[in-house]
Amino acid sequence: MGGGGALALYVLNMRRLSLVNSTFVNNTAQEKNSGAMRAQLGTLYTDTVALNCEFIRNSGGSLSSTIQLTISNPLWAFRPRVTIPHSKFLENKGSSTSVYDIYLFPSYLLMSSCKVVKNSGGGIFFGTYSSTSNILVENSIMSDNLNFAFYIYTDPNKISHGSRYQFKNVSFINNNCQTWSSIFRVSMYPSQSFLLFQVITFLNNYCKAGVVKISVVPSSSWGPVTRPENASVTFNNSEFRGNSGVAESAVTIFDVKTIDIQSTNFTNNFGSTDGSHVRVQKRLSKLTIYKTNFYQSKESQVFNTSREQPYNGFLTVTSFGNISIRESSFVSDPFSTDGEALLFVKGAHKLVMNDSVRIKSPFSTKLNLHNFTHHEYVSDYVQALIVSFSLSTESCPMGTYSLKRGSSEGFTIENHVKCLACPTGGNCTSAISARHNFWGYPIGDKVYFKFCPQGYCCPPVNQRCPYQNPSYLQSSCQGNRTGFLCGRCKKGFSDTLFTTNCVPVKHCTHYWYLILIFICTSLFALFLVHQPPVFEILMRNVTWFLPRRERTVYEDYHNLDSDAKKTVNGTSSGYLKILFYFYQIAGVLTASSYGVREVLKDNIVSPLVSLLDFKITVHNDWSICPFPGITPLKKTLFQLVAVIAIFFFRSQLFTSCTAV
Repeated sequence: MGGGGALALYVLNMRRLSLVNSTFVNNTAQEKNSGAMRAQLGTLYTDTVALNCEFIRNSGGSLSSTIQLTISNPLWAFRPRVTIPHSKFLENKGSSTSVYDIYLFPSYLLMSSCKVVKNSGGGIFFGTYSSTSNILVENSIMSDNLNFAFYIYTDPNKISHGSRYQFKNVSFINNNCQTWSSIFRVSMYPSQSFLLFQVITFLNNYCKAGVVKISVVPSSSWGPVTRPENASVTFNNSEFRGNSGVAESAVTIFDVKTIDIQSTNFTNNFGSTDGSHVRVQKRLSKLTIYKTNFYQSKESQVFNTSREQPYNGFLTVTSFGNISIRESSFVSDPFSTDGEALLFVKGAHKLVMNDSVRIKSPFSTKLNLHNFTHHEYVSDYVQALIVSFSLSTESCPMGTYSLKRGSSEGFTIENHVKCLACPTGGNCTSAISARHNFWGYPIGDKVYFKFCPQGYCCPPVNQRCPYQNPSYLQSSCQGNRTGFLCGRCKKGFSDTLFTTNCVPVKHCTHYWYLILIFICTSLFALFLVHQPPVFEILMRNVTWFLPRRERTVYEDYHNLDSDAKKTVNGTSSGYLKILFYFYQIAGVLTASSYGVREVLKDNIVSPLVSLLDFKITVHNDWSICPFPGITPLKKTLFQLVAVIAIFFFRSQLFTSCTAV
């Protein structure tokens, strides 16, 4: 077959194979095996060690792309091991014919503190023809690999003498497989074999054939299923989150004698049509779930349909054995259609699920128990009790809602769900949410909606502000706004004085505006103190074209005595008051509709009305931010600054003038 881009070994008998502080970079075997190294050995008498080695950007084809090691004639007395500590496998890739990145065929494997990252040759294969095999993988990470699978193969014709597969503190993150395999797949010996997942993380992995698949019969065997004897699987203190198995569940287990799942979290997993998180199919065996949490969040309702199947419940068990579920929880938040089975058990011999088990359906959804338990003949004259049931959801009809959710403690169902008519401003096509430009708030068991302030929430039609609102307690916010009623800016942004825009804090340097406010309020206060005959001067200049006899009325002003001038000034002040009062009232009457074009209203009418109402405003597109930390409350208080400043400067000027 050839192969081994950098190193090829074909040895009948070898004492020891060691690679220490070695680096294999950019080696190629083209369409042959193993771009870095291929070792085809007959008998190995001691260990193979790859210590502190790096395999980077190697490529190959056929069976493996990076490394291949096979021991065709292992001797029971020597039990050689393959030890790979502190090594890295980075960016290796295979051709269209490659199956695995790393192909190992010994009896014992120790893989410690390794990184398998961004490879695309097929993953890791570990197989043995021996009757005993032991694997220990610890303190390692396998992430961002394409076409990845960790496959453990055992000979179906061998009788095991105590095989153990242990994975401790290992992370499988963002791996993808498009082949017939799963991300992790093991075919265990039907007897005296043990698989342990201790502090294992499966995060955001995707595979069309399931994420973790465990069975006791090798996948290559198409014969009748062998009855499990004492094969066991244990999950302890592990996490499965954001995985998608598409056609299969995140974890699928077939015909294992004993299954223990304890202190493990299953969160936001997708796939299968009968249990997205865990599916167990077994015969006379035992399943124990203890202190384990199953949770599907509301955020997981949005997913890529081309990549993932929808969420389809937590647990499906088809078994003739015993099931024990204690001190665990099954909580589903996303709205679901009617009949979604959160738990489904079929054919169990004995079931224990006490009040320490909490089950919650989504809001606005009832929880229903369907009991199919019955007696069945297991032999010609013997009847047995067969336990079968499902806990499924029943949503409120379209156009109605409820703030309650169905729940149970064990088999004690508590349904306080009362479906109410959808309120104005709400969207009840699924779970209740807010319509465009509305914001909801609960009072008791009901929801009420209010209009968002103008410019804060997304308007009904705006391509730059798409409507995304899964809850009645929030609405899509414009720009960089967030929070209740979109009333605050995101971190690192600040409100502006006269708009609803949020600008970066580094842009809040418009100090000149405070100086302008000081100058304007000082001049207006000066006008109020001295009260010059502005209107008389204005009328004199406006009526310059009139005959003098018509202007004498205005020119006689200079001939009046002081008392008469005070009367005239009082009349001038009255004109000023009438002008201000008129526009202040006009501003109130035209708040909703002024009857003119929008541009005329925004750029001429509104600024003029605001100025005569002692409200400082600018063009709507001007985002003035003199200092960071501006909030809607501070903006409201800032409107009083002009009035307070005018009164302050007027009193100071009046005191100064009186003293003089």
